[in-house]
Amino acid sequence: MSHKNAGENPFSGIPRVEGAQELLDLAFSKAMRIAPPQIRRGADSLTKHREHERNRINTAANVLSDRLHRTVSKFPTLNTIHPFYIDLVNILLGDRKHANGMDVLKKALGAIQGTVEMIRRLESEFNSQLDGTYTKTQNTEIRTAAFGRYSSIIYQTEPHLEILQKAQQLLSGLPGFNPFQPSVVVAGVPNVGKSSFVRSATSGKPNIGSYPFTTKQLVFGHRKFGFITVQFCDTPGVLDRSLKERNEIELLAIAALKHISDLLIVIIDPSVSATYPVAQQLKLTEEFADFYPQAQLMLLVNKADLIDENQRNQLEQQVKEFVETHDFNIDATHGVHFISSLREDDIKKVLNSIEIIIKDKVLQLPKFRVLTVPEIAEDQLTLEEVIEEDVFFDEDRPVYLQ
Repeated sequence: MSHKNAGENPFSGIPRVEGAQELLDLAFSKAMRIAPPQIRRGADSLTKHREHERNRINTAANVLSDRLHRTVSKFPTLNTIHPFYIDLVNILLGDRKHANGMDVLKKALGAIQGTVEMIRRLESEFNSQLDGTYTKTQNTEIRTAAFGRYSSIIYQTEPHLEILQKAQQLLSGLPGFNPFQPSVVVAGVPNVGKSSFVRSATSGKPNIGSYPFTTKQLVFGHRKFGFITVQFCDTPGVLDRSLKERNEIELLAIAALKHISDLLIVIIDPSVSATYPVAQQLKLTEEFADFYPQAQLMLLVNKADLIDENQRNQLEQQVKEFVETHDFNIDATHGVHFISSLREDDIKKVLNSIEIIIKDKVLQLPKFRVLTVPEIAEDQLTLEEVIEEDVFFDEDRPVYLQ
């Protein structure tokens, strides 16, 4: 199976998966176009016919096994992919009542690999049968029987091929995620302005709409803060209800939050058009923080330009009390902002706070630390000891003249 570099979707290189009938059509059409073999002069016509049918049997087996093996080999090694992608596979391919997606995918890949081995065994068996034939009719019957057995096996594996087709369609378009770069996850209930914020702050191009659930997939954007590249993830809107009641789109958001959030930005909509009242949105923020205590938290009260001064004062007090009464991992100076994502100055202030939190808090996490002070082995000589031992130095003759 294939491997991917950090930052790439491990499923992005999966080729289109052919169905059972398409595979058989490709294999048999190529086999039947094989020209008669060039064999030694003087060989009888029966030998020539036998070798021609043998080549057809082998060619069909080669096409089937090579295409199936290529499909399997292009899938990533499932035991080494990041937990972020494991959760997405479980969500997109799994049956929540019976099996998770990883088990379904592993079973399908194993079945396809088993089919390759079975095709090769049959190829060998039918080649052996050809060695004992005495008529051209027998040669043709053995080749026909081989094609029939190949067809039966490929049709039996069709359900597994359909699973791989679904996997290719759903997984190859997932965003790339680099676990070695800081990640900012933008969350909130539907239609609070998450996509607008990500579009304003990063290179990402989310699909913006004016109705709930406009973001149908995870969207990644990137922004450089000096030499540091930070990933921003726009998630589908998450509703305030229990995990088992959430739909597939909401589960995608939860998978992202669970595995990649170093800084979690929750956007609150206080306007009259909000999907949920502020109190309920703050309750969802509390749930986020409980799920992902490792992440730094930032609250963005968006669309602040749509409320009057009295409403804003009340809202500021409500948010202040909410933060003070919870043990959030939130920066006292840079953790709360009242903004409009349409105002460039507001976005700049938020980005400045994000940069400070990333550098002062996130990059101090163990997973981002690098060795800054070299460790000297116990048996390693110091420079003074090297000079004293006269290992490299000769006062009369420089080392480069020796």
